[in-house]
Amino acid sequence: QTCALPISSAQADTVYNLVLTTPRPVAQDVSACYNNTATVTATGATRFKWYQEFTGGTALAEGATITTGIIRNDSVVYVSNADNDYESVRTPVKITVKANPQVYASGPLTFCEGGSVTLSVGDAGNYLWSTGATTASITVSTTGNYSVTLGDTQLACSTASAPVAVKVNPVPTAGFTLNTQEFYNNSRSEEHTS
Repeated sequence: QTCALPISSAQADTVYNLVLTTPRPVAQDVSACYNNTATVTATGATRFKWYQEFTGGTALAEGATITTGIIRNDSVVYVSNADNDYESVRTPVKITVKANPQVYASGPLTFCEGGSVTLSVGDAGNYLWSTGATTASITVSTTGNYSVTLGDTQLACSTASAPVAVKVNPVPTAGFTLNTQEFYNNSRSEEHTS
């Protein structure tokens, strides 16, 4: 077993200050299509390391550019300046997923006549619902299956959602009828006999 040499507080303080003062890499946030990869590039150093966490963890890759695996949700990667034996504080880079076909409902998908539910999706360049609507959300009040196709012209991609089933139940009706004339006559009859 190899034992680590003890580090004095002065040495630890020196390393800590070096990390804080080392220039951090520069990297722009990027957008990517749903179910695709994203490519991120960093500048400001000659060696870079990429991570999933802001601190700790094992480097995912080294180099100025990293290409992610398939992504379906917004995420963040972190890059450090690794020009020295120590690394800089990591720079976060946000990856925004466009044209995510996940449909969100504002309430229950089954309700009574007179009610409604709003169906919505996330950010995209354009939208086309099965109803013909071209907005990010629609409000529906009739039974049916609703779906949407999302696209992003800049990223040249298009995705389609799974159908969302909405069921509208009829308002219940009373199982009896009231004959108001008969009710009135009976009431008058009781008044005369009392």
